[in-house]
Amino acid sequence: MKNIISLFLIFCGVTSFAQKAEYDVINNFLEVELSKMNYDTIFVIEMPLQRSESVKLYEKSFHERLVNNDYRETWVIPEMIDWPINQDEIDLLKKEIKKENEKWTLSDFKNKKIIILPEKTIRGKDFIVSNISAKNYVFNLSRPVLNTQKDFAVFQFYPSLLIGGGSSDLAGLILMKKHNKKWIQIAVIQNAVYN
Repeated sequence: MKNIISLFLIFCGVTSFAQKAEYDVINNFLEVELSKMNYDTIFVIEMPLQRSESVKLYEKSFHERLVNNDYRETWVIPEMIDWPINQDEIDLLKKEIKKENEKWTLSDFKNKKIIILPEKTIRGKDFIVSNISAKNYVFNLSRPVLNTQKDFAVFQFYPSLLIGGGSSDLAGLILMKKHNKKWIQIAVIQNAVYN
């Protein structure tokens, strides 16, 4: 019985550590980004984007790093020479992703100006009309995927104005690195758009 209790406590500690790391990744990122914005309210779409799609986008870009071609499917800003997550770890992450439909809650965010709502509500005409403002934003994001050492993370981030349109240079897959107990952004991976 003592062994079962010990295993349970270890499992809870590991799970709690992973959840705290995910919380820190998102909140360290938002703290920096929101300090640059003039906003009243941030509406977050309740259902996160799929973490598996984050890994797929990273993997696509990881493979394209070797392609010497002006027409890649992804852009990495700034270009990376040393990629922190290699193919073996990508394969491992794809197998480990679970809880794809765990909704965002207010406890996931430090910022108290964030309101979480279903996408259908946010995109509804009545909601838009009653909340229309050039200072109201919609964020659609995924939960972070952390590498096995828990020192790099990726997640999708797509901000837009509530009144429609307008994306950010920052939209895409955000790559974060843990540095001095804080998570800092080191790159963004975007799907390429050619005119």
